[in-house]
This record gives sequence, C-alpha cells and structure tokens, in this order.
Amino acid sequence: IENNLLVATTDGLYKLNSSNFSNNKFINSNFKIYNNIAGQTFSVTNYNNHPVCCFIEGIYLTENLKNKLIYHDNYEICVENSRYFKNLIYYGGNNNFGFLKYEKNKWKHFDIKEKIKGDVYYIIEEQKNKFWASTVANGIYKIELLDSFTFNTEVTHFDTLNNLPNCMLEVRFVNGEMLIGSQHGIYQYNNKTNSFYLSKKYINDTLILSKPMYNIASDYDSSLWLMIDKTVTKLIRKNNTYEIFDIPFKRLVFNDLYSIYPDSNGITWIGTTDCVYRYDANIKLNKNFTFNTIISKVIYHKDTIFNGCYSDSLGYTCNIQPDWGKKKFPYSHNSFIFEFSAPSFNKEEDNLFSFYLEGFDDEWSDYTTINKKEYTNITEGTYIFHVKSRNIYGIDGNETTIEFTILPPWYRTLWAYFLYFLLLILVIYIVVVINTRRLKAANIKLEAIVLQRTEEIRHRNQEILQQKEEISTQRDEIEAQRDLVIIQKEHIEEIHKEVTDSINYAKRIQEAVLPVSAPARAVLGEHFILFKPKDIVSGDFYWATQTRGHVTLLIVAVADCTGHGVPGAFMSMLGISFLNEIVRKQEVTQANHVLNELRKEIINALQQKGVSGEQKDGMDISLLVVNTETNECQWAGANNPLYIVRGGQNPQGLTKPVPLQNLEGLEEIKGDKMPIAIYERMEPFTNHEFKVENGDCLYLFSDGFADQFGGAKGKKFMYKQFKEILVQTCPGTSQQIKTMNEQKEILDKIINEWIGNNEQIDDITVLGIKI
Repeated sequence: IENNLLVATTDGLYKLNSSNFSNNKFINSNFKIYNNIAGQTFSVTNYNNHPVCCFIEGIYLTENLKNKLIYHDNYEICVENSRYFKNLIYYGGNNNFGFLKYEKNKWKHFDIKEKIKGDVYYIIEEQKNKFWASTVANGIYKIELLDSFTFNTEVTHFDTLNNLPNCMLEVRFVNGEMLIGSQHGIYQYNNKTNSFYLSKKYINDTLILSKPMYNIASDYDSSLWLMIDKTVTKLIRKNNTYEIFDIPFKRLVFNDLYSIYPDSNGITWIGTTDCVYRYDANIKLNKNFTFNTIISKVIYHKDTIFNGCYSDSLGYTCNIQPDWGKKKFPYSHNSFIFEFSAPSFNKEEDNLFSFYLEGFDDEWSDYTTINKKEYTNITEGTYIFHVKSRNIYGIDGNETTIEFTILPPWYRTLWAYFLYFLLLILVIYIVVVINTRRLKAANIKLEAIVLQRTEEIRHRNQEILQQKEEISTQRDEIEAQRDLVIIQKEHIEEIHKEVTDSINYAKRIQEAVLPVSAPARAVLGEHFILFKPKDIVSGDFYWATQTRGHVTLLIVAVADCTGHGVPGAFMSMLGISFLNEIVRKQEVTQANHVLNELRKEIINALQQKGVSGEQKDGMDISLLVVNTETNECQWAGANNPLYIVRGGQNPQGLTKPVPLQNLEGLEEIKGDKMPIAIYERMEPFTNHEFKVENGDCLYLFSDGFADQFGGAKGKKFMYKQFKEILVQTCPGTSQQIKTMNEQKEILDKIINEWIGNNEQIDDITVLGIKI
C-alpha cells in the first residue's frame, strides 16, 4: 500500500518502503511505525489503496495521514475488503462476523454475532455474496448474503459431523478455490454432499498427507506456499502435479508462523513470532556445494591420538591418512571414542551423521545428530572407521575414514601358536608312551585273569553237573507228588460231587415242603412268590395253609432263619414242621399265639438255655391270618414288618394296636423287636387286627431284598426304595401293571440289575397277596 510493505505486530503497524526491497538494501533497512499506529495490531488489508487494520481498540482506516475509527464493539481480529463490492469490507472477531459498508460519506455496520460461536481468526469471500469464517475450536461457518441492502444472511455451521477435524481451522481462498488448513492436513468442500474431505490434490504422500498444514497462500505461478509441521514449504506446480520444495527454509528458526505473503518478482515475505524473513527465488541455491566430513578427534585410553588432520612425510597437512599414520595398538587397551563434524554452518546443530566401523559393524548406522561414537572391547584385527554427513539442505558431505590395527594378545600371536603346536606334539608323545605301557600291563593282567576265569569255569562245570543230578532226583520226587495230588484232586472232586448231590437232594426235599404254584394259588388266590436262595438251599422259607372250621382262615408266613445254605435249610425245615404242628394239629389260629408257640418249640428243639456263649439260632418271621369271608386280618411279626398297599376305599381298621405309617398309599405294621428264639426279652408277641378290602395288596418278606448291595456305588438297596417300588408296581395302584405275576417279574428284574456283577449276600423272599 502506497509502495510500502505493512506488517501488523503486537507493537503496532510497521512499514518498509519498496525502495528497500532489493537484496543489498533490505539487509541494512529498518521497519518504521506506520502513522503512529502503536499497540497490538491483529491484521491489515488494502481498501482503495488505504490501509484498514484491526487494532486492539477497533477497526481503523488510515487516510490522508489520519487514523479514523470506523468500528469497535468487542474484540475484532481479522478484516478483509470485498472483491465484488468496492465500498464493502468484512471482519471477524470474538463470537462475531460482520460487514462495514461505506455509503453517503459514512460507514454502516451489519453483524450476525448472534449466529456465530467462537473466535473468528480467518475469513474469505469465495464468490459474490458467499463468505466463509473459521474459528479456533468451533468449526467453520458459511455466510450467504441474501440481500446486499438489508444484509439479510443465511448462516450454516460445519464441524466434525461434516467430516472436519476437531482442531483449529484456517480458511483460505487460493487459486480460485477454498482450502482449509488444519492439524491433520488440507481439507476441501464437497458441494454435492455438503461435507468436507481430506484433499490429495496438492500432496499425495501418505507420510505427509495428515501432518499439520497452515498459512496457505498462492504464488503468481499458481504454486502454493504453506507451513507443514513447522517447516515453510513451497509446492511447485509441474504438469498438474505439485513438487515439495523446502530445502532453503530448513534453516529458519521460529516459535510460530503467522503469515506467508508471496510478492511480485519472486519475493516472498514470511512473518513469524520474532521477525520477518524475505525469500528471493531469483537467487538460486548452490546445489553443487560440497564439503568434507571431518574426524575432529580420536580418544584412546583417555588420550587424544588424533586431532583432526594428517601430515605427510614432509610435515605438510593432507586430507588422506598416510600409511605411516595407520597406527597399531595393544590388545590391553581396545576402546576408542571418535568425534566428528561437518563444515556446513547453517543450523549446524541439525547436521546429520552416519558411521560404520569396517570389520566390526555389519552396516551403516542411521543418520543422527549425535557427533560422537564409542567402541569398546574391540578384538584384534585391522579396522577402518567411516563417517559421512548431511546438512539441513540434504546435501551429503564427502566420506572420511581412519584406519587402525588392534594387535592380538601374546597368547594369540604366531609364536604362541607355534609353541602350542610343540606342546601338543609333546603331549601326544607322552600320551602314546603312557598308553603303550598301560596296554602291556593290562595284557599281563588280562592273561592272569583268563587263567583264573578258566579254572573257575572248570570248577563251575563240575558244580553244574552235580546240580543236574540233584535236579533229576528232585524232578522224580515232584512227579511222584504230582501223581499223588492228581489222585487227591480226583478224590476231592468225587467228595464234592457227593456233597453237591446231597445238597441238591436236600433242595428237592425243601422244595417239596414249600407250597408249589398250583396248590398255593388254590390257597392264596392271586399272588406272587419271589424266592431267590443265595445258595442251593435256602435259609428263607414261606408257608401257607387254610383252615375250614366255623370260619375259613388263610394263614401265610414268610420267615428268615439264622444263616443260609445248609444250616439255614435245616432251620427252615424245623420252622415248617413246627408251623404245621401248631396250626394244623393244635389248631392255634391267632397270629401272636402261633408265634409264641413257635418260639417255645424252637427253644426246646435247639435246647437253648440263654447262657453266655450259646449259639443264637432262630428266625425272623411275618405271619398273616386272613378271614376270607369278612376280610378281617390278624398279623404278628418277629423283627419283620408287613406292608399294605391300599387299592380299595381305605376302610377303617377294626383295631390299631400299632399306628400305621403312610408312604404315598403304603401302610406299614412293624413287628416286635425280638426273634423266634431265646432272647433277653421274652414278652408275648403283639397281635395286630385290621380289615382289608378287595384290591388291597399285602406283602410279607425277609430282609434279603432291602439289604442287598449293588447299584453304581455298591450301596444297600434300602427299605425306602423297596417301599417306593412296591407302590409304583402294585396292581391295585398302577395303571400299567395288572397282575401280581407282572409285579414279580419287575421286582426280579430290578434286583438282578441292582446286583449286577456283585455277589448276592443273602436269601431273598417276597410274597405278595392281592385281596
């Protein structure tokens, strides 16, 4: 403006006259305060060749060397003049965007601050009546001017919902299009989807694409200027692509960059927090500039053995290490420190170095700003240390080297190896001599051992022959004993057969006295008898008879005698004989009287006196008397109970000396706790009277079923499970089971499966009668 470069600073608005723009004059030129505008100035624009700036106290227009306040509200930050309206400028500030229109010699103000949230730092005019404003942390606003007279506007807000990143955004109008600078690359607007996208038009390198990019500006040749991650960069347009050019700017040092302003004639102004840089594209960078990498110092065992330069045989300085300068060092001190540098002094602290110790390292190191490398515990050998450099412009310095040798320790020298060889020959000779003597002594000893062993074998053969004769004698004796055992075995088998035949005959006798199917059915009616002796003959027995006096009585008993097998069978024969005597001959028909008489007969027959050590033989019994005309019943029991499963109408009992226990339809009458034998309690047995109805089932049994071991865990079957099965399979209560014989088959199957591979431990007897 007015041939001046204007710069807005925190101290005011400064100017530099165009007469100082040349290279020589610019170096010694000074900026001066413009028209006494002092204080924090945020931005400046050209309005009809007059500066308009956002000052801390408002927006000022400088005209005819006078500063005029044209607007001030709260906090105005940026200002621009319209490209389409000559009398219009627009501005942004704290939660505000507005217009200033010069009309009839005065400025009129229009704002839309009620529609803007956030501090507006950057504003552009994309096209006529269409403006954009970007905020620090609240996205971007599009302001469409519907009426330039009333300044009626339509405002649209864009943020992360429209694919914008959540960071400070910088809207710029560059080369006829709108670009958005951000912490994550350049974004462009898609009018069709009304959203933004990450642009790859200018930068397609994925490593750079999403880096921070701000301060976008266009040059006269459509190239782009911008700051990429704290580095000033120019994107030079070549054949519709853009090439990154940033080598001259790597040396720039600044905390932050505020503005890049491309001027005419290849001059670009760069405004930072601390100064203004001037870049002249007309001055070409000397890309042919070369420099040597320098090894400035080598430290060995705390002493400096090289200080950065060589000298030839005449004492003159040279750049190449002479042969006589290739030093040798003892193995005892094998650690080195190399220091190096590069004579490129623009931001020399950012010079990069890569090094490689030939003979020790496998490859070159990565480039680093560290200019020192230490090696320790280097083994013997000849080594060459290589180092190369690269300055901030990416120009590589010439490689330099230094060669040195580490001598081996004395025990790895040629003389040492020769001595080792002589010692080895001597050791081999000594070993051969010693081994030869040892072999001779061993042969002599071996011959003596052979003679001794031969004599031992001869003696052993004589012993073996003698043992053979003894074995032959023992064999004859064993064969004789074997023949005797065979004779005894045949005799025992004959005895076993005779005993087995006798027991089987006893079984036939026992079966003869037990009621068989047809007579039993005539006496008992519908019934079943599950009879499973443990051995051939049984200690359990069942007995039934019918008396025909003035009333018809059915008398049934199931008894479990002491023991099983032959002893138990003898007891069962006694029991059956005595019952026949008591009931049929003596005509005793009351249940408890029958048991009382039976006990007397057993005691007399076994001659039991009740003395200590006497054999406790006897029996447990359940005895039932049924009046077949009135269904009145008597029952008495010695240790064993009676189970009744009601299938009728549960009539009232005539007498109930002992309460009945219910288990889902089952009633139990418990017997007296004393056997049919001599016992410490010799009280009369209890007579239980009750009545049954047609359909009721009565069960008499021994303890063999409930006490049988088996099942998956090898436990007893138990009375509770026995009761449940009787109720579930009783023809009077089950809909599936119709006859007592079917119930018997089920009980037989259940107990067989329960026993499985186990042994039957006792005789099993269950007698069921259906009334």
